[in-house]
Amino acid sequence: GGDWSGSVPLLRLAKNCKRIQQLPLQLNEGDVGRAGSRADIDSRPASMRQYGLIGHRLGLEMTRRAGWEWLGWLWVSMHTRETVPARYRDAFNPADPPCDGSVYRIADGYHVYRSFHELATDRIVAPPATWRIELPARRRVGPPYHPASSAASVRIAELMAQPTRIWGGHTIDRDCNYSNGTNYRIVILCGDHAADDFAAYITMGKEEHGETYIDLFSNEGPQGDGKGVADSPQAAVLARTRMGGDAWLIPQLSEAIPTGGRGESGGRSADDPPAPAQPSSDMGYTVPDAAAAGDVGVGDGVSGGSNEGDMQMGNWELDSVADGAAGGPRGQKRGRSDEEATLQGSPQPHNSKRFAAKRPDK
Repeated sequence: GGDWSGSVPLLRLAKNCKRIQQLPLQLNEGDVGRAGSRADIDSRPASMRQYGLIGHRLGLEMTRRAGWEWLGWLWVSMHTRETVPARYRDAFNPADPPCDGSVYRIADGYHVYRSFHELATDRIVAPPATWRIELPARRRVGPPYHPASSAASVRIAELMAQPTRIWGGHTIDRDCNYSNGTNYRIVILCGDHAADDFAAYITMGKEEHGETYIDLFSNEGPQGDGKGVADSPQAAVLARTRMGGDAWLIPQLSEAIPTGGRGESGGRSADDPPAPAQPSSDMGYTVPDAAAAGDVGVGDGVSGGSNEGDMQMGNWELDSVADGAAGGPRGQKRGRSDEEATLQGSPQPHNSKRFAAKRPDK
């Protein structure tokens, strides 16, 4: 129950990643049964209670096994006010708390997320092989690793440390707690709003010794020969515009990009000056206009909602997820991720012939 507005962008992104076919998503008794026992549901914070109803629809089911929460094969542990990392302490939200995620529940080695919603979003944009469901091929646009002392690495490190969301997009952080791991930041460019018909995001990473990378991913319908920015012109123009003065970090964005926009040929050049990016002061999800205007409906019965929107529930379902204790017992320290599983499940660029530089973590 409760306010579903925080889950709306996640559902829209799932739709544009082809994890669900359409919205609104109609819940039924089977969904409630998959969420676990009443005790399981009541012990979870609001964001996890809601996700427990829909996760199996996305191919990322939440389960509780031997007292531990699992999202697919990823073990999830929630932080409390006493255990929350300093970086996320001021923004701590008991309804959507910071979480640790690990492949195995062992001694050390895990990733820390600002919130459960961000952990779930990170999983939604992960490579398709992990979840064995049909996702459009994602095309990578970006250079290989930048040396630690390069201007690009300096700027990427600044962007990763910036305390506000960047380039006007929902920003997700995945901090690695083990010494030779990679810290990541993901910026969602599109796919989480009602008008979007494909997903695109930028991911950047910083290695233990300061090497960095930055990439653009898109599942836009192929427009050209399947290579580079010419094959994803809308995503490339969007990235160049949103990045503004930082677009030089992905040199391919300077290529000419036909978009059917303006001019006699219906296109524009990527050399046109981009609009300045306006970062928001809010790092997390902002409630989309559609959600604020009643995009999330709650119905009087199983079959419909009182408002048209991306989530419709019946009163009997709300009773099953009525307000319970926020949070839950925090587990033991996490274990270091299995390298192969982590690489498959992380939103990292795939290797390609065009960008053949080998990364230290591969």
